[in-house]
Amino acid sequence: MNTLIKRASAVMAVLMMCGCGSSGTPADTLTQTVTEASTAEGAAVSETEPAQTTLSETAAEEPLQTKAPETAAESESLTTTEKAVTDHMSLFRNKLTEIIATTEADYLPQYMFSLYDVGGDETPELLVSNGEFHAASVEVFSVIDGEVKSVGYEGSYGEALYMPSVRKFNGFYGGMGYFTNTLDTFDGKTINTEISVEMYEGPDMESSDYDNLIQEYRINGELVTKEEYEKARDENFAPSTIYLGRDHYLNENGISAVFDENDMDTAFDKVIMSVPDQESGWGDPYLNAYADIDGDGVHELFLRSDYNCRVYAYDGSIKYCGRMPSYEDMSGDSFDYSGYDLDWSYDYDTTQYRVYVGRKDGDLIWRETGLHDNIYTMTYENGRIKAKDVFHRYQLTDGTSIYVKNEKLTDSDEYDKLIAVLDSDEYIRPDFTPLAVG
Repeated sequence: MNTLIKRASAVMAVLMMCGCGSSGTPADTLTQTVTEASTAEGAAVSETEPAQTTLSETAAEEPLQTKAPETAAESESLTTTEKAVTDHMSLFRNKLTEIIATTEADYLPQYMFSLYDVGGDETPELLVSNGEFHAASVEVFSVIDGEVKSVGYEGSYGEALYMPSVRKFNGFYGGMGYFTNTLDTFDGKTINTEISVEMYEGPDMESSDYDNLIQEYRINGELVTKEEYEKARDENFAPSTIYLGRDHYLNENGISAVFDENDMDTAFDKVIMSVPDQESGWGDPYLNAYADIDGDGVHELFLRSDYNCRVYAYDGSIKYCGRMPSYEDMSGDSFDYSGYDLDWSYDYDTTQYRVYVGRKDGDLIWRETGLHDNIYTMTYENGRIKAKDVFHRYQLTDGTSIYVKNEKLTDSDEYDKLIAVLDSDEYIRPDFTPLAVG
């Protein structure tokens, strides 16, 4: 265990002694702590207006086709790569079935999975997430010598950050003043770390004076300056990322939606039916809607909770497009509002969550309105939802507001223009209703 991790652990120990620790379930690969809440009361303040009418990442970011032909004649016409994909899919389905059979029923509703080629050989890997709590990671499985084998773990909060343009993981983890990024690649058999960058900002746990705050930065375990750390971080972890691990629910319907031959309506219905019962976990979708987000005349499926909206498309098989809002492409430090007297008399019961779909160009908007206003703009390119800009309007205690775009202070002009556009006929509001098939 390196020095930074020791210090982070020591900070946690001090906080626990001060009564600030949590009492969650142990975070191993077969346990789950649920951290979000989605209630029926939330639906009362969520989006209820009817719709007025009614997927670019690089080519490397486009999800793999996942369906395998069934007939012998079709099988004979497959290329070597296509046959490998077919074999992988069959083996992965068996692995998912095995996980279901060996996982405690109380934890299983929080399990999800993704299929994605993280090795660059045009065949998929299987990525399984066991929850959304902080220490939850994604287990990566690959077919090696004809068998499904676990090759390692990535990520936190149950998701792995992957950079498709360079085919590498951003192994990020943070907490208790300690933050680390590891640049990880999969070579077909193992996950290897090319570089790690770490920072620690907090009490000097090697002394008895916990009021003495320090800052330390390391590259591959060696102490460096802050400038060297930031340079290495920015050079290695700048490419656009996607989240992997929580595309599809791990249950019979979720597996069938991905692995079986389905028409569009059947595939969407199975996705909806795969959502766990609301009593099984917090934060799962409880509303669904349909809207055409790329202007091709074919609708996509939206599954919404009070925290985000998941989007699925169909092009011969089910595809997960990502979620709204999308944070992964946002960069830069968070806005420092410590010098402002923000009004925190926030009534969460009055918060409304709204989804907007542009009539052209694949524009998507996620908006949270209440005392403050948070607007996330996104675009849909090559089958993935990609972040564009984020706007915040923070209300101050004197009744005035400040405006922030992409974590930098700005005036109200761009915000006002965006609000005007959202209220025009350039966007539609999908008609969300309680989860229902058909």
